Amino acid sequence: MLAPVGGSMTSTISEPIVGRDSRDAQQDKRPSLARRLIGLRQASDKLRVPIPSVPLLHRHRVTNLIRSATARRVTVVTGPTGAGKTIACAIWADDAVRHAACDIAWVGLDPGDRQPARLWTNIGAALAASPSAAGIIAGLPDPADQTFPLWLAEVTRKLPKPVMIVIDDMQELAESPALADLDRLVRHGPADLRLLLAGRHLGGLCVARLRVGGELAEIGGDDLACTLDEAKAYFEMLGIDLPSAKLDEVLRRTEGWITGLRLAAMRGGPDREPPAPWRISGDEPHVADYLRDEVLATLPAAHRDFLLRTCVAERICGDLADTLTGGAGGAATLGQLSRENAMIRPTGQTGEDAGPTQPTVPGGVEYRYHPLQLGEGRPRTVAARPGSCARACARDVPGQPVRQRRGGGWSAGGRRAAHRRHLGHCAAPGQRQCSAQPVPR
Repeated sequence: MLAPVGGSMTSTISEPIVGRDSRDAQQDKRPSLARRLIGLRQASDKLRVPIPSVPLLHRHRVTNLIRSATARRVTVVTGPTGAGKTIACAIWADDAVRHAACDIAWVGLDPGDRQPARLWTNIGAALAASPSAAGIIAGLPDPADQTFPLWLAEVTRKLPKPVMIVIDDMQELAESPALADLDRLVRHGPADLRLLLAGRHLGGLCVARLRVGGELAEIGGDDLACTLDEAKAYFEMLGIDLPSAKLDEVLRRTEGWITGLRLAAMRGGPDREPPAPWRISGDEPHVADYLRDEVLATLPAAHRDFLLRTCVAERICGDLADTLTGGAGGAATLGQLSRENAMIRPTGQTGEDAGPTQPTVPGGVEYRYHPLQLGEGRPRTVAARPGSCARACARDVPGQPVRQRRGGGWSAGGRRAAHRRHLGHCAAPGQRQCSAQPVPR
């Protein structure tokens, strides 16, 4: 069973899929989990490896990465929305089952799984469908019992062959009671009960000790990004022949983001001009809709406002972010958005902080937004807040002294020059470049 690359998948968010048969509940003396599994009906999509709904590109490179990674007890696959995480895991899972490498228990998370009892009930149901685990989990206690993950770790030491629990959309568990429960299984699980955790981010799950101990393998957004050959194969599969220069331009604008390639291919249609995917930009309606629905809408309101206020800059550090927002804590917010794969990534220290003798300072790390995110957010932000760029070019950060270092650095003039440089291509609709000019102080 395979899933599509860069496209939508059929999915159903349902009520808990297992329940108790009320007629037998009083008479049934079997352990609680077994009773809860009596009413198991045909599993919804959340307990199935996803099914394809658009043309599929099997990226063998990514499948091989996951195959190698899953030799470790815990594998993490993270990346921005639309990076192909679920699809890559689904293709690997199909490959693993066909080659009898391990059994697969798949759980796609939704907001209901933030409650521990719901999460463990669904994990138990997924394991019950696994040939290797079905016979040993019936004796587990009620999933609402706080000791359930420890009991699960104990009984699965008897697995006759490895079982991989794939937990998709891990970001759904952020700051939830279920996350602490899952941490127990991550820390105490046996070698043959392996975990593949996929999502935009891990929701705060602690994996540092696993990383140091050699039990963790990590696959990130850069690994999931399409290579030149994969992008070429994708467009050829869709019947779109791109010259090398045009293909390079598509990759420059999408940075290999697989959904970006999909959106680029959708630019044309039967009754429209040829698609010209190399012209994709973030302000096109179907691109902007996707970014608003799948990126901005998933962020807390404060982070969403921060992103919209700061995505006018080619590169941004905490200092410039604070100037654009009029607030404080920009460096921390940029770092969090980057860790949570919100279409922003670090590029390194700012020029003023470069060099081994220069200490890192707050706001010193530079970030950049994805080119399509810039194209979607910048016109709206400049039109809605036309004065923000001028303030960034002319104003020091409120409440912060001008920083002076040996060899030059963060003088007021240097800061304004850096701000103007990063805002140099920021333009309101109808303008060719940023109209911001320093204002009198």
